[in-house]
Amino acid sequence: KPMRHRDISNNSSSSSRLATAVPTPRHDLNRPPKPATAAAAAANTITTVPQQQQQQQPAVAIPALAPTAAAAASAAAVAYDAAYTADTWSRRPVPVVARLLEIVAAFGGWWARAAVHKDTTRAAADMRTVLVNLGPAFVKIGQALSSRPDVLPPEYLRELELLQDRIPPFPDDEALQVIEEELGVPWRRVFSTLSSSPVAAASLGQVYRGTLVGSGAEVAVKVQRPGVVDAIGRDTFILRNLAAVARQQLKLNTDLPALVDEWAASLFKELDYRREAANGIRFAELFSFMPEVAVPHMYSELTTPRVLVMEWIAGERLRTASQQAPAAAAAAAGSPVAAAAAGSSVLSAAEVANDLRLV
Repeated sequence: KPMRHRDISNNSSSSSRLATAVPTPRHDLNRPPKPATAAAAAANTITTVPQQQQQQQPAVAIPALAPTAAAAASAAAVAYDAAYTADTWSRRPVPVVARLLEIVAAFGGWWARAAVHKDTTRAAADMRTVLVNLGPAFVKIGQALSSRPDVLPPEYLRELELLQDRIPPFPDDEALQVIEEELGVPWRRVFSTLSSSPVAAASLGQVYRGTLVGSGAEVAVKVQRPGVVDAIGRDTFILRNLAAVARQQLKLNTDLPALVDEWAASLFKELDYRREAANGIRFAELFSFMPEVAVPHMYSELTTPRVLVMEWIAGERLRTASQQAPAAAAAAAGSPVAAAAAGSSVLSAAEVANDLRLV
């Protein structure tokens, strides 16, 4: 059975802004929800009025959606509770031991191969593959280490940076199933089009490009990987126990299990896409006085813990923009040499496509 974690998301003031978007139904999770009133059953559209942003979006007609059993179940599993996780997985020793052996074999194989060929670049690429194969929790660890030049050499940093948006996607039919389970209607009732494949895939989910029914507004649809909550809960339980053993054997003063708990708590917050939507709305409000800051509109009526729908905005990475800025500025000043440099800095189509990936 999927893990059930105590939901503490309502403790966040920003998340409370979306409390009406995905209310927790009081019905049997094995049966589809019923409208609370006849008027609610008769309504077929609702109108979204966006928050004040740099550009006012037109009102969008969206099919009215009732909360679903799947959305209620996923909402109950988006907060980390160390005691509950330990109680749940301590009762399931077989999958825990099997997973532990898988982790030991993966890293043991990497260490043996690195010891044989003694090639740092090759070992770094191998490490990235190992982390991807081990799943979301280990990909997240790799992502965190990719920004730590004080911990890892440059070869590893370059490889682990690829974990930001170059993760193998999960099947499209599973993604569509998640969308329909969370929204409670066939996806074509909400989106007139969806890209045939994800435009980007990351550790926790993948993103599709689509258009809304009626308005034709372009949106990015972020879909969470099936089973990711259960997998991260199991791996967190294993890592916490390994941290406790390491602390005892190495006689460390640092509370390693507490560090794992802190990391897991922040990771589980990422599993509730309503938080991300609430943060986006809050960010737009705080920076509404700066027209040069573009914030995508969040469609909170279509957002659940496992599905996030927001306005599609094309852009490029800050790193790419910062690399192009000096040459572009010099070219604007009229220097022939600088102009040539600016021309050589133009990105290829493949590089532009890569920069448009969503993490």
